[in-house]
Amino acid sequence: VQYTPDQADWSIMNAKAISGVNTAHDPDGVGWISQNAWRHSEWDGVTTYDPSTMSKRAFWKAICPSVDRIRGIREVFYQHQPFADNANPTKAEVDEWHRIAINHVRALVGYTSADRQVKKDHCMFARALWGQQRKHTTMWDAAYPGTTGSAYGPCQGSGNAHCGATFIPSPADQVPYLPPGHPPCTTVQGAEGAFGASKSNIPW
Repeated sequence: VQYTPDQADWSIMNAKAISGVNTAHDPDGVGWISQNAWRHSEWDGVTTYDPSTMSKRAFWKAICPSVDRIRGIREVFYQHQPFADNANPTKAEVDEWHRIAINHVRALVGYTSADRQVKKDHCMFARALWGQQRKHTTMWDAAYPGTTGSAYGPCQGSGNAHCGATFIPSPADQVPYLPPGHPPCTTVQGAEGAFGASKSNIPW
């Protein structure tokens, strides 16, 4: 099931992410991470890491051996093989991979019970897109005025990285972004989308 709204423009995703040394969106398709580096990032599937008993540095090095690697994530990817085509994943496939990946990170700290499992939510995905639209375009500005640079927006000309984070259109304007019959989204669910910072244009 696809949760990312159809309106999300992914037309340049592969052009930006798969270039140079990167050949696909799977771990082995990331050209600057060697097989030896992946071997040093393996997880035994049993050991968990408790931040209350570790220094900050020891904890983050245990979870993330480097800024580009999460412990065990390569094995999890190939166990699930989430993309039919690693060079061209669909929105639905990426949505599901994010669920798997986040739950894997939770497993590293021992959060494996049902109440600790992240579940996909249409409003979270829609809000991420609305936040992106509000921050990077003017498409909502005429109908939804506000204080420029605020969390609600508008955002053009603002240096606030979180501008648009609380923006939600009216229930009527939400309809095209949600499944038929889905109730309107509120500020209870929160998501900001992707920041245009370093490593925001690399493979999934």
